[in-house]
Formats: sequence, C-alpha cells, structure tokens
Amino acid sequence: MPAGNRRASALWIGVSVLTSLTWPNAAFGQELINPEPNSSPPTDRPVAARTFSAEYFERFAPNSAYDMVIRLPGFELRQGDEADRGLGLADTNVLLNGRRISGKSTDPVSVLQDISARSVQRIELLDAASVDIPGLTGLVANVVYSASSRVSGRYTYDPSFRRDTPVNWWNGSVSISGASGQSEWTIGLRTNNRRSNSEGPEVTEAADGMLLATRNEVSEFSRDAPKLTATLVRTAGSGNVFNANLALERIRLGRTISGDVIVGGEQVGSELVDIPEQSWSAEFGTDYEFALGGGRLKLIGLASYGDGSTNGSFSSAIIGPPPSAMSRLFDREFSETEAVLRAEYRWKTGIGDVQLSAEGSYNRLSSVASSRFIRDGETQGGQPDIDSVEERRGEIIGSWSRPLTSALDLQATMGFEVSELAAGSTGADSRVFFRPKGSLSAGWRASPSFTLNAKLERKVDQLSFFDFLSNVDLVNDSDRANNSQLVPPQRWAVSLDARWHPASWLTLSPEASFTWFEDVVESVPISPTEEALGNLDGAREIRFGGSGTLNLDWIGFRGARLDFRGTKSISRLDDPLTGERRPLNDGLDYSYSIEFRHDVPGSDWAWGGELFRDQYVGTTRLTETFRLGQTKPFGGLFVEHKNLAGLTATVWVNNILDAESTFEGIDYVDRRDGPVDFTERYSRRSGRFLQFNIAGSF
Repeated sequence: MPAGNRRASALWIGVSVLTSLTWPNAAFGQELINPEPNSSPPTDRPVAARTFSAEYFERFAPNSAYDMVIRLPGFELRQGDEADRGLGLADTNVLLNGRRISGKSTDPVSVLQDISARSVQRIELLDAASVDIPGLTGLVANVVYSASSRVSGRYTYDPSFRRDTPVNWWNGSVSISGASGQSEWTIGLRTNNRRSNSEGPEVTEAADGMLLATRNEVSEFSRDAPKLTATLVRTAGSGNVFNANLALERIRLGRTISGDVIVGGEQVGSELVDIPEQSWSAEFGTDYEFALGGGRLKLIGLASYGDGSTNGSFSSAIIGPPPSAMSRLFDREFSETEAVLRAEYRWKTGIGDVQLSAEGSYNRLSSVASSRFIRDGETQGGQPDIDSVEERRGEIIGSWSRPLTSALDLQATMGFEVSELAAGSTGADSRVFFRPKGSLSAGWRASPSFTLNAKLERKVDQLSFFDFLSNVDLVNDSDRANNSQLVPPQRWAVSLDARWHPASWLTLSPEASFTWFEDVVESVPISPTEEALGNLDGAREIRFGGSGTLNLDWIGFRGARLDFRGTKSISRLDDPLTGERRPLNDGLDYSYSIEFRHDVPGSDWAWGGELFRDQYVGTTRLTETFRLGQTKPFGGLFVEHKNLAGLTATVWVNNILDAESTFEGIDYVDRRDGPVDFTERYSRRSGRFLQFNIAGSF
C-alpha cells in the first residue's frame, strides 16, 4: 500500500476510535437506517450483525439486488473458489432467503442481478458460524426478498467506445421473472461482450544491454459470450422446496498481436499472433428438500457438458534478402463432462444443528491437440496428441454447529474423500487417493460494534484437467509437456476476519490468512530439455488487508461516501530448478481500490470515481521469467442521473490516468540457472474510453 494510503488509513482509524469513545450514540445522515445489531438469546439462530432495510439503498436508485449488496458498508462480495470440487460446501458469502445459491456455474453476481430491487425487503449481515450452512466463512449477506405475482423484468445496456476499436454496441442484459401460486421463475440473458485495443513498442536487448530489435505492436482482443439462464423455485405448503436451474453459454474469443520488426532503424520483417477460441457449455441442476424423520433431507443432482476448440498461429515474415516465412500452429479440440449427485440430511439437537452429506461425482476431459511448423512451405510435425483425464470421486462430510453463548458461535466439519484419477492417452494409469478434510470456525460478537470470525480448514482443491495436458504458448514462444502424474493439491488454512463499526459513519473489515500448501501445482523440469506442471510441497502464503466504508456526512459532505479495500500477499516456495526461495507462480502481490460516490441531496444526480490496481508477482518457467503489470492505477469518473425518463443513466470516462500495460521478461540460453540470452519489455497504451450504462425495469 502506498505511504499516502497508509497515512490516510491510520488517520481514519484514529479518528474513529476517538469518535467511538466520545460520541457512541451519534447519528449522521442515512447510515443509521438500522444501526444496532439484532440481539437474541442463544436459541434464536442465526443472529444478524446488522440489518439494512430497503429504504437504506434508496439514495443509490438500485435496479437489482446486486446494486444493493455492493453498497453494503465494509462488505466485499466473494464469487466463490474456482478450486472447489463438485458441489461441496457453500463457498460464496451470499444467501437468498436463508438458502445457499443453487447450481455450480450460476455465479452470485448473475443471480443477484436477476433479482429486482423492488422485491428486496431487507439484507441481513450474518456471522457465518451462526448459520447452519457448512462452508460459509466470515460475514454473509442474506438477501430477503419476495417474488411478485405479476411478470416483471429488468434490463441494462452497456455500450463502450474505444480509440481504434470497433464499438461494443451489443453489451447488456435482460431478465424477466414472475410467480404463480407457490412457484417462482426467472429467465435471464447476458451478452458479456468486450472489445479492447492497445499498442506500443516491444524492445529486445542482448544480455549486455545492446538493442537487438524493436517491434511496433498492436494488440486486439474481442469476447462474445452470451449466456442464457433459467431458474424455477417451488415451495409447497408442507415446506418442501424444489429448485431447478439451467445455464447455456457460447463463448467466442479473438486475440491478435501484430507488429513490424525494426533492426538498425529499418524494417526487416513482420510478425502476427492470432489465437481464436470458441466453446459452448450446458448445465442443468436440480434439488429437492423435504422433511424426513426428525430433520430435512435435500437431494441434489447436476449434469454439464461442453466442448470447444483453439486454432492458434504465430507467423513471421522476413523481408530478406533472401525472403523467408515461418509459421507455428497449435490446434486443440476438447470436450468436458461432469455429473454430480449429492445428499444432505440435517437435524437439530437442542440449540445445535447437525448435517451429514454424501457426494459422488464423475468428471472427464478429452482432448486432441497438434503442433506443427511451416517453414518456407515445408511442414514439420502435426502428429495429433490424444489425451484424456477422468476422475471418480466420493466424499462424506459431517458438520455440527451451535451457539456456545449469546455472543459466541461454533461450527465444525469433518470427513474424507476417496477419488480415482486416470490420465493419459489410454487412461490406464489409474491412481486412488484418500484425503481427510474438515474445518473449525467460530464467530464472536464482542460488542454491538465489533465481531470477529476465525477458521481453521483442511481442504482438497480441484485440479484443472487442462494442467495434465501439453500446451503451446504462442505469445511467449514456449512449450509445456504433459504430466499424467499430477495429484490434487491440498492445503491447511487459518483465517481471521473482523467487522468493526465504531461509529455510524465508519465500517472497517480487516482480514488475514495463512495457507500451507501440499502438492501445489507449479512448473517443474521433467527432463534436461522439457518442463511440465507438477506437484511441489512446502509452499505457503500470507495475506492481509481488508475493506471499509467511510460516510462523509459527519463532516458535512452529505450524500458522499468512500469505499476502499486493499490486500497484500507474500508467498514462498523452493524453486524446483535452483532451490532458491521465490513466490508462487502468477500469485497476487498486492491490490487496492478506492471508490468515491456522491449522491447529491435533493436531486436525482450522482457523481464520483474509482481507482484500482491488481499487481501479480509474475511467472517462472524452465527457460524464462516474465511479469505483467501496469504503469499507473486504472481509474474512471462517472456522472449518473437516477431518473432519466424512468431510467438510470450513467456515463463513465475510464482509464483517466492513461495507464499502460507493461511486460518484462528474461530468456535464458539454456535453463534459467544459466546465462541470460536476451530480455524483452513493452509498454502498450490503450488510452481513455467512454462507457455508458442504462438500466431500467418493466
């Protein structure tokens, strides 16, 4: 975190401590819609840390439940962990009417965007340990809403305009929902389109710093990813609940990097990288919950299928004399299948809750890939590489949760999984694993303004099946061999997070975690000339940071607020080639964001802006290291009218600091423990651009 931000954070903390001591019951502006947490005896669970009525969000003119959740002070929405296996335990921090979000590919952002703000009655902030849903961590937002009996809908339209880039006209979303009797349904469509462009020189220098070549490059990216979702919820008079959800998605990606090669001030050739990708996927999930014996049983099923292809090429033309041309092509076609069956049975024991769950899953990836060279019309290689990865897995998890006192909640889970993993062209190399897993978490409401959550967890992560396969990086001109001996990573993790609300105008949510990885997936040498993704032990990571909200009403700036967050990560492992300590590949170094918003009192206008930066440590491979970054924080300014003919209209000017994307790389003569061959670096400018957002409902 920059020194200025550190000083500002220290100032806010100091002022808030003084204020909490001298004005403990002061009220400022709209931040006190429901300032005090609910109090209840230990038998009433869960206990809300704070409750926000629908009126709290009126000044923001929300169009959806998502617009409301992101305005919760000091709260940061978690999308879920991509490393989670199967359906498993809950991994997001959002509940809908007290229930976890159903489905796997249905992310919380999309679900919340499909819920009209008009239907939301209130949002409760809960301590995870007080909720009888295993897997939740820290602070959880429970959106309490009711569906309207009439058909209604909402829509957004988000075109953007960039220099030297086709206008992104067709970005937006629309959803319709309704209720009939005991059934609720929603249908949503999002285009998820994106266009971007950047340009600038790439410089290649010898180890002694002598200029070898300059490439004047232009990078272009496009994404078209329409996604159709549908959900149905039916609640019977007996309390039985049926859910069904469907997701269909089609993705088309395009990426090109083109440039002229300059040596000694003259153009000697040109280069082009072209990587088009396309895929589609379908997922259907359903669950049914009903009373059985002294508890409730929930049966869950999920099936998904998808396939796709990549047809990448790198072409180089030398002007000569003599002229020459070279191309490298990499093609892949793949298909993925997943099926999951899960059962959860829970019952009460006095003031506690017990749940037993069993899950079985089947996953398969099939791939056909080929790599070939074409030099002056002659082709080399092209032999197809056929691979498959298949896993069958079963797990049993038991959980127990209960309040120990009116201020302290405890939740424990314990279980194991057994998996059979087969990888290779024949799938004959089959291995069986037994892995224990579980967690222990506690939530402590130390005072009406301070809560603390702690969690100890033993977790088994899901492998990306593509990590088993060979791959060609056409952008950085590097290969990766396949490795059929990969095993799922495991980790021990300890995390702490708190919510401190010392005054009506200030909320702070600090957090910290320590993770010890076993069998972490990293690039490892497998022969004198080849590398692949393999497993390493002993990696560890420390993260600390947090988020907060500062309402500026207390200084007379009514309607204004600051939202801020920051994270610093420190990771270490023993490099498999050199034995030296280095960070985890592609791990987070630091990130921060600051958002200012002013809703002008007595008007329909709002204005503000944001600054953010996410910096990663870089990538270390057998023969090279490289790091992507940016010259400055990215940021934008906006003006919003909340009732423009019944619509909310916002105009953004983005990248106001004119930040550029950067790359720094080192290539070695042989391996990374030998002499440097050359270095590369670039800085690409994308410029400022306009983005419009129009949101409405019907």
